[in-house]
Amino acid sequence: MTRASVIFLTYNQEKFVSEALRAALEQDFDDYEIIIADDGSTDATSEIISRLVDTHARRHLVRFLPKEPNMGLVRNWNRAIAAARGEVLVVMAGDDISSADRLAVTFQIFKDNPEVMVVMSQVSIINESGDEIVAEWELQRRADSIHRASADSFGLDFWYGAPTLGACGSYRRVLSTAFSPIDAAKAEDEVFIYRGFLLGSLAYTPKNLVKWRWHGRNLSMGAWSEVDAPATTLATVAKFYQGRAEYCEQFRKDSQQAYDQGLLTADRLESERAKIRKYEAALRLGFLTISPTAKWVPWLAAAGRFLLSHSLTWRAWRHVVISGIKFSLPITQKVRHFSPARPTSPNQKT
Repeated sequence: MTRASVIFLTYNQEKFVSEALRAALEQDFDDYEIIIADDGSTDATSEIISRLVDTHARRHLVRFLPKEPNMGLVRNWNRAIAAARGEVLVVMAGDDISSADRLAVTFQIFKDNPEVMVVMSQVSIINESGDEIVAEWELQRRADSIHRASADSFGLDFWYGAPTLGACGSYRRVLSTAFSPIDAAKAEDEVFIYRGFLLGSLAYTPKNLVKWRWHGRNLSMGAWSEVDAPATTLATVAKFYQGRAEYCEQFRKDSQQAYDQGLLTADRLESERAKIRKYEAALRLGFLTISPTAKWVPWLAAAGRFLLSHSLTWRAWRHVVISGIKFSLPITQKVRHFSPARPTSPNQKT
């Protein structure tokens, strides 16, 4: 079996795809393949890929999946991993740039830690022109770490303090083969991270393995723009909470499937269901707390669901009281609490 499969996903990235694909082709690693899945690009992305691959010394590593009409990120991901043969799946987007040692470092972590199902790393952020705007996304993470699931959670603390940035994600192939294709989420990253915690643990390395590009077409947090209109900013952030809540249905399906295959005990399944309920309730309450158009009646209903999901503990009451205060703030004050802020760094460019 091939050691690693690079899952190279593209969509209308003609400005960036050549640099991104060269980084994938020129890894300091020998036993790997590159699965290129273009999601029906309408610009020159596919043509640029073909020209580069045709003339590159490592073109034998590449499998360019047949071009299909635009199907969306998840369906494109599903078909790419279905074609993969590697022990680990390393995600590379057509606009980001992986370091030359990314595969080597990632594979070694998996090799040294059999229980690890997911690997994350430090990343830097670059702009459309390739200039570094943030040197370190994970400012507080300075050392290697292993993150494992716990028996309980509170509110948004669903990931056990682990990093969850899909731009640097790598996964064991079993997270693909042991579960059905994703059908209830809009992206792959949190789904595969959740599956990783169901079956094992997540490892983080402080080595910077990815330059994550922020530009106008990002599907992730890089698309958040700081705007002058507070209501628009709040609506954008609220939509992010709403989108995360929609993933909970996929989490429920995956935990049930893991149980049905004997990978989880009945007690673990019940604890997972409880954690998902808490997370979903926290996200729904967060959405209404942030939304500039939310009304008191639906907010109170969401607060009630949050309290019930957390068994009416004092900590849950405290969370609801604080959320209520934030909900009642004028929009101009509320935006100060919730507007998306980029991380600062000693090397951040201004």
